[in-house]
Amino acid sequence: MKSLFLLLCSTFIFGFTTSKSDHFKIKNGQVIWQKVYDTDLTKKQLIEVMRTSSYFEDIIIVNEKKLTAKINQLSPDYKTYGSSYLSAPDMVSLNHVKAFTVIEFKEKQYRVTLKSIKLIEKRRDSLGKQVVDIEDEILNKDNTAFKRFFFKKSSKILDFTLQKITDFNKISEDDTW
Repeated sequence: MKSLFLLLCSTFIFGFTTSKSDHFKIKNGQVIWQKVYDTDLTKKQLIEVMRTSSYFEDIIIVNEKKLTAKINQLSPDYKTYGSSYLSAPDMVSLNHVKAFTVIEFKEKQYRVTLKSIKLIEKRRDSLGKQVVDIEDEILNKDNTAFKRFFFKKSSKILDFTLQKITDFNKISEDDTW
Protein backbone atom coordinates (compact mmCIF):
# COMPACT_ATOMS: atom_id res chain seq x y z
CA MET A 1 0.00 0.00 0.00
CA LYS A 2 2.81 2.37 0.92
CA SER A 3 4.62 1.67 -2.36
CA LEU A 4 1.41 2.28 -4.34
CA PHE A 5 0.99 5.66 -2.63
CA LEU A 6 4.62 6.60 -3.40
CA LEU A 7 4.18 5.52 -7.01
CA LEU A 8 1.05 7.65 -7.43
CA CYS A 9 2.68 10.66 -5.76
CA SER A 10 5.83 10.41 -7.89
CA THR A 11 3.74 10.03 -11.05
CA PHE A 12 1.74 13.14 -10.17
CA ILE A 13 4.84 15.18 -9.31
CA PHE A 14 6.75 14.00 -12.39
CA GLY A 15 3.75 14.63 -14.65
CA PHE A 16 3.24 18.11 -13.26
CA THR A 17 6.84 19.25 -13.58
CA THR A 18 7.38 17.94 -17.10
CA SER A 19 4.05 18.85 -18.63
CA LYS A 20 3.76 21.50 -21.28
CA SER A 21 2.27 24.88 -20.62
CA ASP A 22 -0.25 26.17 -23.14
CA HIS A 23 1.52 25.57 -26.47
CA PHE A 24 5.02 25.58 -25.00
CA LYS A 25 6.96 22.32 -25.07
CA ILE A 26 10.44 21.10 -24.24
CA LYS A 27 12.14 19.38 -27.15
CA ASN A 28 15.76 18.22 -26.84
CA GLY A 29 16.32 20.59 -23.91
CA GLN A 30 14.98 23.62 -25.79
CA VAL A 31 11.69 25.45 -25.44
CA ILE A 32 9.50 25.59 -28.51
CA TRP A 33 6.04 27.05 -29.02
CA GLN A 34 3.86 25.15 -31.47
CA LYS A 35 0.26 25.47 -32.64
CA VAL A 36 -1.75 24.06 -35.55
CA TYR A 37 -4.43 26.22 -37.18
CA ASP A 38 -7.23 25.25 -39.54
CA THR A 39 -7.62 27.66 -42.45
CA ASP A 40 -9.46 28.30 -45.68
CA LEU A 41 -6.68 30.61 -46.88
CA THR A 42 -4.32 29.45 -49.63
CA LYS A 43 -0.60 29.26 -49.01
CA LYS A 44 -0.14 32.38 -51.12
CA GLN A 45 -2.73 34.27 -49.04
CA LEU A 46 -1.06 33.14 -45.80
CA ILE A 47 2.32 34.39 -46.97
CA GLU A 48 0.82 37.73 -48.00
CA VAL A 49 -0.83 38.14 -44.58
CA MET A 50 2.52 37.37 -42.95
CA ARG A 51 4.35 39.91 -45.09
CA THR A 52 1.88 42.67 -44.30
CA SER A 53 1.55 41.88 -40.58
CA SER A 54 4.86 43.58 -39.60
CA TYR A 55 5.64 40.86 -37.05
CA PHE A 56 7.74 38.72 -39.39
CA GLU A 57 11.06 39.49 -41.06
CA ASP A 58 13.28 37.62 -43.52
CA ILE A 59 10.53 35.35 -44.83
CA ILE A 60 12.11 32.51 -46.83
CA ILE A 61 10.07 29.96 -48.78
CA VAL A 62 12.00 26.72 -48.20
CA ASN A 63 9.78 24.49 -50.34
CA GLU A 64 6.11 23.95 -51.22
CA LYS A 65 5.26 22.89 -47.68
CA LYS A 66 7.51 25.03 -45.51
CA LEU A 67 8.73 28.55 -44.92
CA THR A 68 10.85 30.24 -42.28
CA ALA A 69 10.86 33.72 -40.81
CA LYS A 70 12.12 35.69 -37.83
CA ILE A 71 10.17 37.46 -35.14
CA ASN A 72 12.11 40.39 -33.75
CA GLN A 73 11.24 42.83 -30.96
CA LEU A 74 7.77 41.41 -30.24
CA SER A 75 6.33 43.02 -27.15
CA PRO A 76 4.16 40.63 -25.09
CA ASP A 77 0.62 42.00 -25.08
CA TYR A 78 -0.18 41.83 -21.38
CA LYS A 79 -2.61 44.76 -21.61
CA THR A 80 -4.98 43.12 -24.11
CA TYR A 81 -4.64 39.90 -22.12
CA GLY A 82 -6.11 41.83 -19.19
CA SER A 83 -3.06 42.49 -17.05
CA SER A 84 -1.36 45.74 -16.08
CA TYR A 85 2.32 46.65 -16.16
CA LEU A 86 2.62 46.16 -12.41
CA SER A 87 0.70 42.89 -12.25
CA ALA A 88 2.40 41.33 -15.29
CA PRO A 89 5.48 39.22 -14.51
CA ASP A 90 8.79 41.02 -15.12
CA MET A 91 9.72 38.41 -17.71
CA VAL A 92 6.76 39.62 -19.79
CA SER A 93 6.63 43.35 -19.05
CA LEU A 94 10.36 44.11 -19.22
CA ASN A 95 11.32 42.11 -22.32
CA HIS A 96 10.74 41.80 -26.04
CA VAL A 97 10.62 38.36 -27.65
CA LYS A 98 12.77 37.26 -30.56
CA ALA A 99 12.36 33.85 -32.26
CA PHE A 100 13.00 31.78 -35.35
CA THR A 101 9.73 30.68 -36.95
CA VAL A 102 8.94 27.64 -39.09
CA ILE A 103 5.54 27.42 -40.78
CA GLU A 104 4.52 24.15 -42.37
CA PHE A 105 1.54 23.78 -44.69
CA LYS A 106 -0.95 20.97 -45.20
CA GLU A 107 -4.28 21.06 -46.95
CA LYS A 108 -6.57 23.37 -44.92
CA GLN A 109 -4.01 23.62 -42.08
CA TYR A 110 -0.74 25.23 -41.12
CA ARG A 111 1.55 24.62 -38.14
CA VAL A 112 3.60 27.37 -36.56
CA THR A 113 6.72 26.44 -34.57
CA LEU A 114 8.84 29.01 -32.74
CA LYS A 115 12.40 27.98 -31.89
CA SER A 116 15.46 29.72 -30.45
CA ILE A 117 13.21 31.95 -28.36
CA LYS A 118 15.10 34.79 -26.71
CA LEU A 119 14.15 37.55 -24.29
CA ILE A 120 15.59 41.01 -25.01
CA GLU A 121 15.47 43.70 -22.33
CA LYS A 122 13.38 46.68 -23.37
CA ARG A 123 15.59 49.17 -21.59
CA ARG A 124 19.23 49.77 -22.29
CA ASP A 125 21.82 50.03 -19.52
CA SER A 126 25.58 50.52 -19.57
CA LEU A 127 26.02 46.98 -20.89
CA GLY A 128 23.51 47.50 -23.67
CA LYS A 129 20.39 45.38 -24.07
CA GLN A 130 20.67 42.00 -22.41
CA VAL A 131 19.65 38.99 -24.50
CA VAL A 132 18.75 35.77 -22.66
CA ASP A 133 17.68 32.37 -23.96
CA ILE A 134 14.20 31.63 -22.64
CA GLU A 135 15.45 28.25 -21.36
CA ASP A 136 17.67 30.07 -18.82
CA GLU A 137 14.60 31.75 -17.35
CA ILE A 138 11.86 29.13 -17.38
CA LEU A 139 13.51 25.68 -17.27
CA ASN A 140 15.23 23.83 -14.45
CA LYS A 141 19.02 23.30 -14.47
CA ASP A 142 18.77 20.15 -16.60
CA ASN A 143 16.43 21.77 -19.17
CA THR A 144 13.99 18.91 -18.64
CA ALA A 145 11.08 20.65 -16.87
CA PHE A 146 9.42 24.04 -16.63
CA LYS A 147 9.80 26.09 -13.47
CA ARG A 148 6.48 26.42 -11.67
CA PHE A 149 6.25 30.23 -11.90
CA PHE A 150 6.00 29.98 -15.68
CA PHE A 151 2.63 28.19 -15.44
CA LYS A 152 1.05 31.01 -13.44
CA LYS A 153 0.87 34.02 -15.75
CA SER A 154 3.93 34.31 -17.99
CA SER A 155 3.03 31.36 -20.21
CA LYS A 156 -0.56 32.55 -20.53
CA ILE A 157 0.44 36.05 -21.67
CA LEU A 158 3.13 34.80 -24.06
CA ASP A 159 0.79 32.16 -25.48
CA PHE A 160 -1.96 34.78 -25.94
CA THR A 161 0.46 37.12 -27.76
CA LEU A 162 1.88 34.41 -30.01
CA GLN A 163 -1.56 33.12 -30.97
CA LYS A 164 -2.64 36.67 -31.76
CA ILE A 165 0.18 37.18 -34.29
CA THR A 166 0.14 33.67 -35.82
CA ASP A 167 -3.60 33.23 -36.34
CA PHE A 168 -3.54 34.51 -39.90
CA ASN A 169 -7.25 33.77 -40.28
CA LYS A 170 -8.09 36.51 -37.76
CA ILE A 171 -5.53 38.92 -39.17
CA SER A 172 -6.95 38.54 -42.69
CA GLU A 173 -10.54 38.99 -41.39
CA ASP A 174 -9.52 42.24 -39.69
CA ASP A 175 -8.04 43.43 -42.97
CA THR A 176 -11.29 43.46 -44.93
CA TRP A 177 -12.71 46.93 -45.60
